[in-house]
Amino acid sequence: MTEDSVKQALGNLISDINFIITAAWKYFQDLPESERMQFKRTRANIVWERMGINAIDRLSRYENIQIVKIQGSLWFCVGDNLVFRFKKGNHAGYSRNYPTQNSLAFHDPQSSLIPDIQRIEIQYVLNVTETAIEDIIVVARNGKTIHWLFSILETEGNVVELPEPDASATQISTPVAKLKKGVIVDNEILIKD
Repeated sequence: MTEDSVKQALGNLISDINFIITAAWKYFQDLPESERMQFKRTRANIVWERMGINAIDRLSRYENIQIVKIQGSLWFCVGDNLVFRFKKGNHAGYSRNYPTQNSLAFHDPQSSLIPDIQRIEIQYVLNVTETAIEDIIVVARNGKTIHWLFSILETEGNVVELPEPDASATQISTPVAKLKKGVIVDNEILIKD
């Protein structure tokens, strides 16, 4: 399948997919003990488990989607030509998991585990501080090679208006630090003398 045909196959599922992932992230954030958890793996497991629960609830209502539990994972077959799974990933499109036989087989078109069918991952990508979902991407790959990826993140488009500055608050504060002479930033000297 091409990128365009995958976009078409996922078309009516995009809102559900966004809900599945963002609701799982919110579930984790709302846990009273989430701030005290010590390991990223714990967070990833909780979010992954919740994505599975949300996905079963949301996607089981579609007649053309078959949900398959296979070797500790959930795969979602759309019709006869597309299968996907949910993962945590990075901006380059690589999922963040140990390369088990199952995950290697998922990305190997020669694998007998999956028939000749397009396989994609739907990945959530966290921001640099790992405090929020920055993107939701669809990734097609063969082994370690990324064929293509695209974003399906739905945003509300809310724009927050900043308040106008108070006219009486025009006093400029005293500098906290001074640059030393000859400081180089991005290969340019900022102060020469």
